[in-house]
This record gives sequence, structure tokens and C-alpha cells, in this order.
Amino acid sequence: MNPENNVIILQGIEKDRCTDIEKLENLPGGKLQITFNDGRCYTYNQSNVEWYTKPKIIDLSKYYVFYNKRLIQDYLRIYDFDDIYYKFKFANDKYVTYSKKDLVFQKNCNEDDAVKALLNYLKKVTLVVQDNDFLIKQLEAVDVKQNSILYKYATAAVPQQTKDTRDYIYPFGSNKSQRQAIVVRLSMICPLFKARPERVKRRLF
Repeated sequence: MNPENNVIILQGIEKDRCTDIEKLENLPGGKLQITFNDGRCYTYNQSNVEWYTKPKIIDLSKYYVFYNKRLIQDYLRIYDFDDIYYKFKFANDKYVTYSKKDLVFQKNCNEDDAVKALLNYLKKVTLVVQDNDFLIKQLEAVDVKQNSILYKYATAAVPQQTKDTRDYIYPFGSNKSQRQAIVVRLSMICPLFKARPERVKRRLF
């Protein structure tokens, strides 16, 4: 069956079978007869078949889409089936169907005012560097994701903290507040230490 217009899930197993199926026919008593491409024919209760048709084509160009923490790239089109399944079309007429609940969406924040201001500032800084073509090209290629440390820095958001149960050894003299500050920083996703070079940073690193 046409993969652009159909998603068929059998017996609750989240694998789209539409390309394996030639046709579906309604039978009396709430049954469906499914004929597969190889000629096999089976009868299913309608409750064991999810059949979605008439998808909407959606534009997610301003978002990054992740599946199992991996970025889905180079797709040509996305078909939305009842906001439950998303089918991605790739080159060579390849289709991959995902349950929407298994996908993670992160906004591309390059057009946010705070991010644009930060990137423009960094580009101006590179102007004082000799042979800065490489740096400028790298900055122009940066895509800032919503959950990235760069976005949090640009928007002055507090980085996410993790529960830290480790015991630290301090090989230098320190008071209680200094030790607490180090623990707080090390519990963040991306620690940032600020101090005069001759003091804590030199001893810590």
C-alpha cells in the first residue's frame, strides 16, 4: 500500500507494515482481512489493527528531531498521521515511521534575539584575530539547539543540575563556602569556574 498515505500497525507492535500489505478488506463481525504482498491472507480483529490514512504534511524545519538521542537528518518530508505517528521520507523513496511519543523536538534558536546578539558579538571578536576566516565560517555554521549550553549561556539560563553524591578531596586549603561552591559547579551539566588565575583555578586544575 502507498506508504505516503498509510500507517498500519498490527497487534500493538509498533512497526509500520503498510509496505508489506497489498490490501485491507472489512469483514462482518468487526474483522479485517489483510492480504500481504506475498499472497498470504489473514483475518484480524479490528481492535488488533491500527490503520491511519490521510496524513498532513508538516514543516519541522525550525526544529531538530531526535530518536533515541540521535538526530534525524537529511529527510525530505514528514507526514503526520493523527498526531500519533510521524513518517519521514528520505531519498530513494525510503520511509521510516516513528511513534510521536518516542521523538524529542528541540527548537533551532538561531533566530532568537539573545542568540543572534551572542553570535554577532563572537563574530566581532574574531575580527581582531589574524587569519580569522576559519573562525567566522565555524560561527556561521553554528546551529544553536534549545537545550544546548550555548543557548542557556546566551539567555542567562541556569544550567541543569544533577544530584551529586560523590565525596570530593580538596588538596588545598579552603573554607566551607568555597567547598560548597565547587560542589555546586561540578553538579552542573557544564561547569564554569570564575576566579582570579592565581587562586582556586590554578590549584583546582
